Amino acid sequence: MNKKKSKISCVPILSISVSALVCIAILVPMALALPMVPSELQALAKDSPVHKRAVNLLKQDAFEKVIEIERLNLKNNPDDIKSYLLLTLAYLGKGDEKQARAQATHVNKTNPSYAAELYSIIARSYLIKKRYYNALHYFQTSLEIYENPKYLNMVGSIYLTQGRLKKAKEHFEKALDTDPDFLNISRIYLAEKDYLNSIRYANKVVNQNPEQTEGYILLGTAYLLSDELTMAESNFLKAKQLKPKLVLADYNLGLIHLIQKRFGQALLDFTRIVKLAPKIKEARIGRAAIQHIEGEFDHAKSEADQAIQIDPVDFLGHLTLANIHISEADFTSADNACRHAGNLFIEFTLPWFNTFEYLNFESSIEASGFTLVNIYHRNGLFQHGIDTVRELYAGKPTKNVFMLMMEARGEVRRANYNQAIQLYHTAIKLDPKLITPYMELGNLAQQRGDLPKAIDYYKKATQVEPELGRLYFVLGDLYMSSGDSKTAVSYYRRGLKYTPESSFGYNQIAWVLAEKEKKFKTALTFALKAFNLSPDSVPIRDTLGWIYFRMQRYKDAFRIYSEIDIAAINDPTVFYHLGMVHQKLGKKRMAGRYFEDALNITDEFPEGADAKKRLNLQ
Repeated sequence: MNKKKSKISCVPILSISVSALVCIAILVPMALALPMVPSELQALAKDSPVHKRAVNLLKQDAFEKVIEIERLNLKNNPDDIKSYLLLTLAYLGKGDEKQARAQATHVNKTNPSYAAELYSIIARSYLIKKRYYNALHYFQTSLEIYENPKYLNMVGSIYLTQGRLKKAKEHFEKALDTDPDFLNISRIYLAEKDYLNSIRYANKVVNQNPEQTEGYILLGTAYLLSDELTMAESNFLKAKQLKPKLVLADYNLGLIHLIQKRFGQALLDFTRIVKLAPKIKEARIGRAAIQHIEGEFDHAKSEADQAIQIDPVDFLGHLTLANIHISEADFTSADNACRHAGNLFIEFTLPWFNTFEYLNFESSIEASGFTLVNIYHRNGLFQHGIDTVRELYAGKPTKNVFMLMMEARGEVRRANYNQAIQLYHTAIKLDPKLITPYMELGNLAQQRGDLPKAIDYYKKATQVEPELGRLYFVLGDLYMSSGDSKTAVSYYRRGLKYTPESSFGYNQIAWVLAEKEKKFKTALTFALKAFNLSPDSVPIRDTLGWIYFRMQRYKDAFRIYSEIDIAAINDPTVFYHLGMVHQKLGKKRMAGRYFEDALNITDEFPEGADAKKRLNLQ
C-alpha cells in the first residue's frame, strides 16, 4: 500500500513557470506523433507482385488475407525476409501481438539487423496506443541489436512524456551526433532550469528551421526566466509573426510588459487573449491588475469576477478582487474575498484576520502590487516578485507582514535560504499571531532533511493556533517520515479532534494501522469513515480497497476498486493494486492490463519490479 501524502502546504508553488509548463504541454504530443507503418513500405510495394498486393490489402485492413498471402509466399520463398515485415504489420493490425512478436523473434535468429526493424515496428504500434511500457521494451530490444538514433529519440520522447527527464536526456544525447532532437533537449534543459543550455539548443532549432514556432517559444521562455527581457520579447514576437493567434506568446509578452511597467501595452496583450480565448483566467487576472493600477476599479472587479467564475478554486482571482476592494476601502467585501484565498495564506481563513488591520494598503499601487507579486511568482519570476516588494517599501522601516512573507517565498524559490529564514523570523517578530512563517520554516527544514527542526517549527505553530487540525496532520506526516508511526497516529487523532470531518485524517490513520501495524480490522474502521466522507476520492478508495485485499476480502476490494474512475488515476500503485485484485479473482487479462497501466506511468515505483514479473506471467 502506498502512503497517502499530505496535500496541506501553505500555498501551491510551481517548480517551473506556468508559461514553461504550457510550452512543454504543447510540445509533448509532437514528440509522439509517429506512424506505425514504416516509410520503406512504399518501396516494398514495388518489390514484387506478391508484396505489392499485400501492401494494398494492408491499406484496406484486410489483415487475414495478407497473412494468407505472405505465409504462402514463405513456403515458396523461405528466404524472402520481407514477408516477415508484412506479417508483423498484419498481425499488429488484427491485434494479435503475440504472433507479431513471433515474427521478430524468428527473424532475429538469422538476421538480427532486420529483426531490430521489426521490433521497432512493434514498439511504434504500442506507442500509438500509449502503451508506453511495451513500447519501451521493444524499442530497447531493437536498440540492443542496433543503436538506431531515430529510436533513441523515440525512447527519449516516451521518457519525457512520463516526466523522467534524466532518462530522456540520456537517450536524446546519445543521438545528438547523428539525428539530433534539439527541440526536446532544449525542453529538458528548460525544465531543469538550465536556461543557458535551453537557449543553446533552441537556437539550433530555429537555425535549422526558421519557421519553427516552438523554437522561438522555448527561446522566449528561457530568456524570460533568465531575466533577459529584451531577448525574450524579441523571440515571442517572432513566434507571433509565424502564428499571429498564439495565445502563449501574447501572455508572455503581457508579463514582460508588466515587468517593464508598460501597462498600456500589457493590457493590449491580455485583451488579445481574452478575445481569442475568453476562458483563460490568467489573462483576466492580468487585465484586472492593470485596471486596478490605473484606478479603473469597476472594470478591474469585473475582470476579477470573470476569473473567479472560470476557476472558483484558484486563490489568485479572489486575492485580486480583495485587493481592488481594499483600494475602494470596502473592507467587508475584501474580507469575504480573502477568505476564499486561504490557499495563499491560512491566516486569511482564521477568525481574527481582517483586511482593515492587515492589508490596509496606503495606495492602489501598493494594493495592486500584492496582486503583481503573486502573478510573478505563479510564472516562476521570483526575482521580479522580490523586486516589487522592495520597490514598494523602499526607505520604509516596516513592511506589510504578508508582503514580507511573499518576499521570503521568493527567496526560498531562488535558493536564498538564509535570507528567507531571516525574513520569516522578522515576520514573527512583527506579528506573533502568524503561523505561516512557522509552517514554511518547517517545510524548508523538511526539504533540507532536518526532520527534528521541521517538527519543532510545526509544534510552535500549534502553540499559536492550538485548534487548527491541519497542523497536527502535518506533524503526523513528519513523524511518519521519521519512522515513528505510533506518535504519527497520535497526532492524526489530535487533528481529527479539531477537524472531525477530515477524510484525510481518517485515511492517514487507516494507512498507518494497516501498513505499519497490521491492525487491519481497526484500520478498516477508519478507512470506512474516510470513505463515507469522501467516496469519490481515488486515494481513499485505494486505501479501503487495499485493506479489504489484505484481509482477503477480494470481492469487497473488487467492489470498491470497480467504481474508481480509471481516467482519474495517476498513481501507478493504484493500478498495481487493481491488478492484484483482478489476479486474485482469476481475471488474468484485466490484471495484466492494470499491471501494464501502472508501468505505462513509470516503472520507478515501489511495486514496479513485482508488476513487471506479474505482467510477464499473464
